[in-house]
This record gives sequence, C-alpha cells and structure tokens, in this order.
Amino acid sequence: SRASVDRGGNSGIFFHSKLEEGWPTAGYESQVNNTHLDPVKTGSLYYVVKVFESAAKDDEWWTQEILVQGKRITMKVNGKTLYEYVEPEGVSGPHKLSKGLFAFQQHDPGSRVRYKNVMVKPLP
Repeated sequence: SRASVDRGGNSGIFFHSKLEEGWPTAGYESQVNNTHLDPVKTGSLYYVVKVFESAAKDDEWWTQEILVQGKRITMKVNGKTLYEYVEPEGVSGPHKLSKGLFAFQQHDPGSRVRYKNVMVKPLP
C-alpha cells in the first residue's frame, strides 16, 4: 500500500488480527510513524522488531509492503527491504501469525494519516 502521515502523526497496519473492541491485540502491527514521539518508527513490527530510523518522510507518499510467506515476514519501505523476521516455532502470546483481518490504526485525534492503493495478494 501507499501511506502518508502528517508531521508528528502515528498510525499502523495491523495484519493477522481479530475483530476486537479498541486496538487489535492479536497478530502484528507494522508501524507508520516518522516523527511522532514514539521512538519505534515506520516499518517496525511493533513489540517484535524495532526500527529507530524511519525510511520514509512525513507529508510524502511512500510504499509499505508486508509480505508473509509461511512463518517469514518481510518488511519493505519504498522498495527497500528493512528486515526479514522468522517467527519462532511454538511462539505463544497474541503476537503470532494465524488467519485474520487487516486493520488501519488511527492512533490519536492529532494524527492524520492517509492510505491508498491498498492491495492484498495471496502468496503460495
């Protein structure tokens, strides 16, 4: 998908999530945050893989790709692979791959974020 966030904005792309009240707790969140006070920046796999320097800029459109193949999550921003994370066997807790929903986070009333060209493609 393509994303753009205003200066100081914070959002996220949840995947493999469940329908819940409030923010999803199941699955993973790919962070969308370039200059918000939260030090965990765009492309991070929140709570799991932390990126402290954003590969994107506020007030500009960028691409953010989340590829899940088996237990491997590949995170790309603007075509650049930030990391590949392999979920350990037998992982417990809410942050794990399964089946589920996609959700876009509106972190707080002051955070203005936009998404476009969202594409979902089943991978073999």
